[in-house]
Amino acid sequence: MTDESQTAYALHSQGKNYLDARFFAEAELCFRAAVDAAKDDHDHIAVFKLSLASALQMVRKYDEAASIYEQYSGDQGHIGLMARTEFKKLQERMRRWVVLPETPPLTGDELLCRVVAPMLGSYPALVRPVHLRWIDESTESLLRVR
Repeated sequence: MTDESQTAYALHSQGKNYLDARFFAEAELCFRAAVDAAKDDHDHIAVFKLSLASALQMVRKYDEAASIYEQYSGDQGHIGLMARTEFKKLQERMRRWVVLPETPPLTGDELLCRVVAPMLGSYPALVRPVHLRWIDESTESLLRVR
């Protein structure tokens, strides 16, 4: 075994330890270094890259993880099966955990309209326009409306 292979295995082992300890950023760095150290060891680069993809998911770099899984999903054997399985899991996770764009917080008037306006349709006897105004904009009153 060459020195580069030993270094790559040691880095991969350290990355797995970091991953188990939930130090995901450190695990990512170790797995990247393992991939770089194992330049000619093509059989083990796939294992190192799949480990890297699992760490990338934990730091929410989903696109980069997906590209690694796609790279190996066409392979036959254990590596290809593992890549296809993890890629399907990642796609499902990305569908379920879509991050919506942040919206600015609502003002008291907007919150009041959001709550009261749907109820006004239940009162057909209202003939005059109803103007809603929020009087108390304290934090406690805003939290009660939400």
